[in-house]
Amino acid sequence: MFLIAGPCAIESRDIVMHTAETLKQVCERLGINLYFKSSYDKANRTSLSDRGVGMERGLEILQEVKSTFSLPILTDVHESWQCAPVAEVADVLQIPAFLSRQTDLLVAAAKTGKIVNVKKGQFMAPWDMRGAIAKIKANQPNNTTPSYTTLHHSTRLLGVILAIGHSAHDTYHMLHANGVALATKGFAMGVRAEHPQALINKLMYHDPSPELIRLVGNASYSLVTQVQGRGVYSFCMCPGGHIVPAGSALNSCVVNGMSASHRNSPYANSGMVVEIRPEDLIDQDPLAGLRFQQHLEYLSYQHGGEPSLAPTQRLRDFVEGKASKSLPACSYLPGTVSSRLDQWLPEHIGKRLQQGFRDFDRKYRGFLTNEAVILGVESRSSSAVRLPRDPETLQSISTPHLYPCGEGAGYAGGITSSALDGINVAIKIAEQLTSKH
Repeated sequence: MFLIAGPCAIESRDIVMHTAETLKQVCERLGINLYFKSSYDKANRTSLSDRGVGMERGLEILQEVKSTFSLPILTDVHESWQCAPVAEVADVLQIPAFLSRQTDLLVAAAKTGKIVNVKKGQFMAPWDMRGAIAKIKANQPNNTTPSYTTLHHSTRLLGVILAIGHSAHDTYHMLHANGVALATKGFAMGVRAEHPQALINKLMYHDPSPELIRLVGNASYSLVTQVQGRGVYSFCMCPGGHIVPAGSALNSCVVNGMSASHRNSPYANSGMVVEIRPEDLIDQDPLAGLRFQQHLEYLSYQHGGEPSLAPTQRLRDFVEGKASKSLPACSYLPGTVSSRLDQWLPEHIGKRLQQGFRDFDRKYRGFLTNEAVILGVESRSSSAVRLPRDPETLQSISTPHLYPCGEGAGYAGGITSSALDGINVAIKIAEQLTSKH
């Protein structure tokens, strides 16, 4: 077992040295091999400032860590010319996710003969990483065979932490085919609703002045109601945000939302979803919920007209069962196409959403308006699958030493809860380690 850890970015020598010393002590006590990781430059920051100490000073500090504590070093490289000098200090060159397809960078890193750790780009499907791996293998020196496995060639396997995301549909199918225990669980599906941010500010703040908005920021909301025994609610509300494509498979259309740090777009969006319980599904096998998600994503793709277009309807038109003859401007950059979501959404979702929007309008008069639109479909609010695990050991009930973890395993509902579940799993593994010493 090995651990890659350290400060995300090098802020000062003292912080780096203290962190390295502490990590080394902990890992020696637990019998874990440590790769010390810290970056001299964080080139993907929002602002131009606070990127780090720079390559020259950063490598000096990392070399001191290496010499003082006898630790292997892992750090990021961002440009091809950086690879050779960084390789004089680092044992592993890491390619940041947003650069995972950059041929010149991958080739230059491979030619150093060092281990290359490529982070998968969020915009790439898992199978798309084959190209990055092929570029590295084709350019490794003939006398070296560095690979990810080199990191742990001398370690003993205590277990595998499976921390997949809730969109890892191909992984669920692979696990099921290989006999790993799965179970369906409750989840939610629906649409993305987008309003003008100025309207949301007015509904939430009543009479907002520019000064108020400057001081407190654009308004958000959190809405929930019960319709026919199922929850209808907003989630991942994005003030001053954008609706973005979030599909992970061919012939599917999925939308999600985000806000940039300044939250200053003229739109506000939120997922509007309906609770789905296992008993609501026709089939009762472990992948029934997954298939229902995929079916609705395919319907959304069909009604979008083109692979990237999202089926869209004005909000009041949706509630009243009318076609939208025109659509307002929208933050969704691939584009929208008018569609009767009220007709093709499954009735137990569509009817509940219609009533839910009426309920929300009673709470905030003006919320139900044709200035707003809904886009389909929002299907990734939570995982439709759970990997059952022993409550004491947190290992899979079917597969010893497999630790399902986080949102994709069905034990969390967001970033923070996933992180906490990860900590719990780490504690269980640490307890195993200490019991053996």
